[in-house]
Amino acid sequence: MYSNEQIFVWDIDALNSIISNPTPRNLLDASAILRRLLLDASNGGILVQKVSRGRDFTARFRLPGSERYLAALNKLHSQQDLLWHYQSPLIDGADKSAVATRMVSLQDFLREPLHLVAHTQLTIKDIIDYAANVGGGVHQGSPRQRDESGKVLHSSAGSLLIHGTPYPLQSIGDIVKITLDALMPLYQRVRA
Repeated sequence: MYSNEQIFVWDIDALNSIISNPTPRNLLDASAILRRLLLDASNGGILVQKVSRGRDFTARFRLPGSERYLAALNKLHSQQDLLWHYQSPLIDGADKSAVATRMVSLQDFLREPLHLVAHTQLTIKDIIDYAANVGGGVHQGSPRQRDESGKVLHSSAGSLLIHGTPYPLQSIGDIVKITLDALMPLYQRVRA
């Protein structure tokens, strides 16, 4: 009914609107949009990849970290007595150019570990999947039986609130900001 390009533009516009006033309800909506943009490979591929074909564009996502940062994070997550670790994927601070960053592909972005809960590493993909497919963005219910990260998220989502928002939804807000930064050049090409 509508082209991939039209849906992509609407999705980016919606994410911009959501992030200007993040509420629990619209962050759940954002999880459905993120799922469609970055994860849903049905109907011939992920929407970002379908729209970028023929446009000489590869999405690159900016994340904090250097080799030293990643080594410290891995060491932290390997500690046997550490049961909970929350981190934001955003690069904060007034002078972002002074912060070590790395540019990663879509697949590496989705594999990026964000949280450690009960000795289970939760990735960006896990957070999007949970919020969209269990938390109410697209569907609401229980995680699949074999989905260990989904079960951990389901049992812990209400245990940590950040600014009054369950941590998976707070993470969705951060993921949206990084996604918008990565996809804005493609959005501008499609709109031209």
